[in-house]
Amino acid sequence: MNAVPPPMPDYASRFLAQRQAFAADRNPPLPVRRERLARLLRLVDENEQAFVAAVDADFGGRAAHETRIAELFVTRSAILYARRHLARWMRTRGVPTTLTRSGSKNFAASSASSAETRGVSSEGLISARSPAASAATSGESVN
Repeated sequence: MNAVPPPMPDYASRFLAQRQAFAADRNPPLPVRRERLARLLRLVDENEQAFVAAVDADFGGRAAHETRIAELFVTRSAILYARRHLARWMRTRGVPTTLTRSGSKNFAASSASSAETRGVSSEGLISARSPAASAATSGESVN
């Protein structure tokens, strides 16, 4: 009964691969995100029996019905919820500005065309969307 446990996976290399994949595509567009959620849902549905068997083995005996409700139903529900709300979550929305930048507007966006928060330049300076800020960056005066 002294079974030898399987060797530990190389978590460091897996984590590095995940970080590299994220860095390569930080803000995928809506269709890509929807496809990824659809693939995840298919993975859960197609491997239901394997999940049930693995949880049963981990717990030393767990009812398949309990696993389907406590694990798989919750996972499916979360995927479907994310799929329904994804477009709204990705919309550009106004964000508060600091007192020193009053009169300007900043926007946060999560889209393929915006790898960083809108309203913030790559140097980290606020590029506010107000007539005064536009004039200041173009060298014009505002009266």
